[in-house]
Amino acid sequence: MAAPIKPRQHSALRKTRFWAVPAIADPSAPKATEVNAAGGFYFTCFVPEDYGAGWTPSFNKGSGLRLLCMASTPEVLNPTTFAGNDIVVVVDPQAVDTDNDKKAFEFFRDGFSGFLARSLNKENDTDDQVVVGEFVDIAPVDIAPMVTDLSSTDANGVFVAKAGVAVTGSVTTNVAVVAGA
Repeated sequence: MAAPIKPRQHSALRKTRFWAVPAIADPSAPKATEVNAAGGFYFTCFVPEDYGAGWTPSFNKGSGLRLLCMASTPEVLNPTTFAGNDIVVVVDPQAVDTDNDKKAFEFFRDGFSGFLARSLNKENDTDDQVVVGEFVDIAPVDIAPMVTDLSSTDANGVFVAKAGVAVTGSVTTNVAVVAGA
């Protein structure tokens, strides 16, 4: 008898990375040059921990057709749907447009259509580039124009900007980033 396989558990603390990417030709094989493109934006360090970013899957089940001779109704799987999580970023509303404290707001100010790329289990505060061979999730999205707000009005509150996110197609999960121009 063989010993059971026991996978390691990996802490998720500071190990989620997000990019807004203008274009990806093939979401099942995203290129490093596409994710790291100058027209995109690595916005991980602007996102408060309590808000997150990305999308939430819903696994939809339904009831199949029960025939007269059947004692029970079979369960069926319907397509999985993905709901975009609103993007919330910190911002200094009084900063000039080019200030680092306002870069995420300025990038999403008028909305955004393209893709979100998410990398899991990679340190998020040391490098803003994805590398060939890294595994990412890719979601096509439309993001509404950002609005400024407060995270709360108590002593813990900070200034934030928020935007609604719609996932506009299928999410491709855990695919390797490839080389290419």
